[in-house]
Amino acid sequence: MLIYDSGLSDTFSAGNAYTDLPILKRSGYAFIPEDSPDVLKGYGSVIPACSKGGMEMAFDLAYDILKKRN
Repeated sequence: MLIYDSGLSDTFSAGNAYTDLPILKRSGYAFIPEDSPDVLKGYGSVIPACSKGGMEMAFDLAYDILKKRN
């Protein structure tokens, strides 16, 4: 699937529930909070829990990845 000349390998996702597993598997960069079920943690980078600033860290990492591409 291509959107604006980008494929799923160019996407970022974050998830902490079993229902998030399909998008975590397909996106190029996945972030999983540390308090998520263990089965999810093998599909991306484990970040701190959301209550500990994990999503802020994920956004910073995504920004750094995009900056390096350009």
